[in-house]
Amino acid sequence: MNTISDDVNGAVPEHLLKIVSNKNSAKILKSTTDSSKSAYEISKDCEMSLTTVYRELRKLNEINLVKISGSIDNTGKKHFKYESKKHVYCKCARSNVDLSSLIS
Repeated sequence: MNTISDDVNGAVPEHLLKIVSNKNSAKILKSTTDSSKSAYEISKDCEMSLTTVYRELRKLNEINLVKISGSIDNTGKKHFKYESKKHVYCKCARSNVDLSSLIS
């Protein structure tokens, strides 16, 4: 089911499986796979509250599963965009994990 490149044991690390098996995290990762989106766009696309989106984005950012880019407009307002990473290197398993196979 899961396809990864792993020289150690062919298994996806448990902490990564736990995150991507979370329904909300998986929706966010899938929503942001092809293009970066704002939290509001993710909220609408995934049909979840902004609070939930921000909570899940924080978790995903802590383990480096999303890229964050941002800008500040003339009024000083910050605008952030989030995009899921396509591949993640896991130090614990010395492997590259293809996220697309885990969230599809």
